[in-house]
Amino acid sequence: MVALEVRLRGVSEVQTVVTGTAIDANGGQPPNVVDDAVSGHSVTGYGTSPVLVVLEMDAVTGLPAGIGHSTDQRRHVVLLGIDPIAGEPAATLRTIRQVRRDGHLIAIDHIGARPEALAMLPLIEPDIIFLAPHLLARPANPETARVVHAVNAHVERTLAAVVATGVDSEQARRRALAIGAQFGQGQLFAANAPLEQDHDDWPAESLAPATRGPRAEYLRSATPFEIVAARRRPTITRKDLLVMMSRMLEAHAMTAGPEAIVLGTFQQAHQFTAATRVVWEALAERAAYAGVSGVGLVPGANTSSGIHFAPLDAGDRLVHEWSVVVIAPLFGAVLSARDLHRGNPERNREFEYVVSYEHRTVIRSAHSILDRFTKHG
Repeated sequence: MVALEVRLRGVSEVQTVVTGTAIDANGGQPPNVVDDAVSGHSVTGYGTSPVLVVLEMDAVTGLPAGIGHSTDQRRHVVLLGIDPIAGEPAATLRTIRQVRRDGHLIAIDHIGARPEALAMLPLIEPDIIFLAPHLLARPANPETARVVHAVNAHVERTLAAVVATGVDSEQARRRALAIGAQFGQGQLFAANAPLEQDHDDWPAESLAPATRGPRAEYLRSATPFEIVAARRRPTITRKDLLVMMSRMLEAHAMTAGPEAIVLGTFQQAHQFTAATRVVWEALAERAAYAGVSGVGLVPGANTSSGIHFAPLDAGDRLVHEWSVVVIAPLFGAVLSARDLHRGNPERNREFEYVVSYEHRTVIRSAHSILDRFTKHG
């Protein structure tokens, strides 16, 4: 496979092309073939080869007009770096929706380098995964096994393409095949199969979205309870059972490893009690991301606790819900309860609740909560 790589930096009004090179699935990287030809955001004259757009987070307000929309003949791939994924997951997800609306594919770089990127695989649903080169540089270890499990789970659901980077030797090639890579990039291939530098001779490539089934629509208007209740009949219970069920999911998140994401909605800030905060601080230490929302919470990440907070508007329907969502590479669940506003004392309050372990239902519920977080939440 042959593709054109274009790197963009800066907000949409001042985007610049930082680099432009041709890459192929065999790892060859010829001299710069873009140079000034892409200045002014004009990416033309390269046949029907896919364009790999390496997009920095400050450039997501709009892709350059010259790149335009993907088509069946010209599919562009937006490569998300590891830093925005780890630092601003909510903003990253909003970016992905914009990119997919234009018909572009999504790729993630350096999977395996940091647990945050691996944790975001189920939410981002990338079409292409680039594995971190260090996975091939040493014998298999528990970290490698965690990555292989997570990537295989994602590939089974989506049929995503897996590209191993750092394939610089025959040993690295064998390791890449062993961990499930379908394509490789590295000096081993560059030395044996250099690309022609004349881009007119590049072969036409066709890329299609990898997802096996249609992606669920992630609509802010739908709350977790509404999402799950659309496929599961609600059950009425008192608060004491919900507390126990929530603790069970939190316990799963505690042991799910550093690739877990755990989200909670607590209606009002005063219901995120001191005892609950202790539990969630422990979750934040162990998980890739721990996010809590409720009326009266101060937005942003708390540097001392590691918890990310999102305030809710009093009119948001999410205020009437109590939800816990846990997403890990090999486990996912959502518990969501809607307050019936009856019952006294506090532990006798009544709710109608639903619970689901179905992958897409869990993912949609997580999107619904994360969409309430600010850019730096």
